[in-house]
Amino acid sequence: MTEIIPCMPGAVHTWPLDRLKPYVRNAKMHGADQVAKIAASMAEFGWTVPCLVADDGELIAGHGRVLAAEQLGLREAPVIVLGHLTDEQRRAYRIADNKLTELGEWDEIVLSEELQLLASEDFDLSLIGFDDGELDALLSGLDDETDTEGEDDIPEPTDDPVSRPGDLWLLGNHRLLCGCWPVPRQISVFATRPITSITPEARGPNRLARGVGSRTMRLAMRLASSFMMPAC
Repeated sequence: MTEIIPCMPGAVHTWPLDRLKPYVRNAKMHGADQVAKIAASMAEFGWTVPCLVADDGELIAGHGRVLAAEQLGLREAPVIVLGHLTDEQRRAYRIADNKLTELGEWDEIVLSEELQLLASEDFDLSLIGFDDGELDALLSGLDDETDTEGEDDIPEPTDDPVSRPGDLWLLGNHRLLCGCWPVPRQISVFATRPITSITPEARGPNRLARGVGSRTMRLAMRLASSFMMPAC
């Protein structure tokens, strides 16, 4: 079997920024928001990834970094010259360099833990690259209360419901009443405190489930809805 030895890059050189020539047919687009994030990352961490160029200075990889450097007012760039590549290989590698990085996947549990640790150390997470919505979702973590797909779907009531108005279901330490919430007599069946102390905001079934703080209670209410008859 023939051993394949990849060509190793040469030394990292420092070139004037104006010596680098963007490839006019570069298929990877860099919007203003991305360039701003790259610039912020470079300002925080330094220019950690050199640009890849041909012998004549034409960019093979690093167009976004060059745009960010210009935004930062830099005059020089670290480069690696890939003089061994043919014209066809350079064109192909421009695509491969961008596409191959998209094929990786995140371990969202580990990623969430890492982000939560950085947040606890007051690190500026805007430098990471995720937008606010992504960060909110990741920082919420994957705890025991994480919903699964379809978990909150409410089934349609059956034509012949099992439960009738007035039925009280015993769910471990919890009680589930098939009744009408505005009727104090029905609520008092399982209320643990005088009915006068229950505020209007606490009368809805969803509010009660959150007050109980139990996943079991919420699951039971969703399941019971599949065989309950509306009471009012």
